[in-house]
Order: sequence, then structure tokens, then C-alpha cells
Amino acid sequence: MKTQQAEFVTSAAEPAHWPLFNTPEIVLVGRSNAGKSSLINALTNRNRLAYSGKMPGVTRMINFYRINESLSLADTPGYGYAKRSKADGIRFLADLKNYLAKRENLVAVLWILDIRRDIVAEDQELFAVLKRRNIALLPVLTKSDKLSKSQCLLRVKSLAAQLACSPQDLLVTSALNKTGMSEVWQAVENCLPK
Repeated sequence: MKTQQAEFVTSAAEPAHWPLFNTPEIVLVGRSNAGKSSLINALTNRNRLAYSGKMPGVTRMINFYRINESLSLADTPGYGYAKRSKADGIRFLADLKNYLAKRENLVAVLWILDIRRDIVAEDQELFAVLKRRNIALLPVLTKSDKLSKSQCLLRVKSLAAQLACSPQDLLVTSALNKTGMSEVWQAVENCLPK
């Protein structure tokens, strides 16, 4: 997909404030500092469409974007940020479950994972929630530029084993080098209604 138009629409915490789109929606979920905002910027070829801070835990509400007037993206707050309370973590999962249950136009989840990090209990808990929703789940490995090619291959194999999937199911990307963007868009396009 070539991004001709991309715009930030709004940030919203409550369902009553979520924008109503009549286009398919893709949601991005992942740990704090996994690179969700950087991925949005790389996918849309816009440097500052999504705010990407140096400190983890910046995103506190769901940020909604429109792409080419034919698709919407929703960027959720990151989970697993150490400086957030346990109550915040519980609220995040509750908010995400609520979002997944209520967004009728949702067609796929981009699960953003830092290629350098192993799967932890919070990831497994989120994975269980996402699987119950029974929509397309696309694991996207970010920050591949931080590793050598051989290290990347080893990490892909390791993460595939941890997720009990094939290495080919993992989309390897680098927002810095803009690698893997066409593969992510192709995977997204495969999820869109025909």
C-alpha cells in the first residue's frame, strides 16, 4: 500500500470518544518502548505523524489515524512499563479487551515486539486476549537494525519457538532503515475485506 494521505484524528480513552470510521481498522499493540509510534511513522513515510518519545510509557490513550481515507490505525498504550502501577497494567488489559470487543470494523492486530526481547508473562496474557478475539494477528518484530543479520536470524527462530509459530509468520522490520514496511503493508492488505 502506498500512503498518499495520513493524518492523526484524535486521542481518546473512553469508548464514547472513539471516532466512528466506516473503513477497516488495524490496531497496534505492544510493550512500552517496542516501537509502535516509530513503526507508524515508517509505514506512512511521515517523520512526525505519531509522537515517538525517548521515554517509554508516553502513549496513555488510544491514538487514531486515517490512511488514504480507506483505512484507520489505532495505536494503543504500551504495556509492561515498570514505572506504571499494577493497577495501570490491569486497567490497560481491561481497556484493550473493551476496545477489541467493541470495534466492529477491526480487521487485524499488529502485535509489535522488540526483536531483542524474549516473550514474558505480560506478552502471553495479551496473546491469550488477542487469540480469543479471533481476528488476524500479525506479529511484527521491530528494531532489527540493532542486531547483525546472523543475530536477527537467531532471534527470529527463538521468538517463533516462543510463540509456537513459523519464523515466516514474523514480520521483521526496522523503522530506522525502513526495512520490512512493504511486507507489513502486504500482510495488512491480505486482511482487508475484498
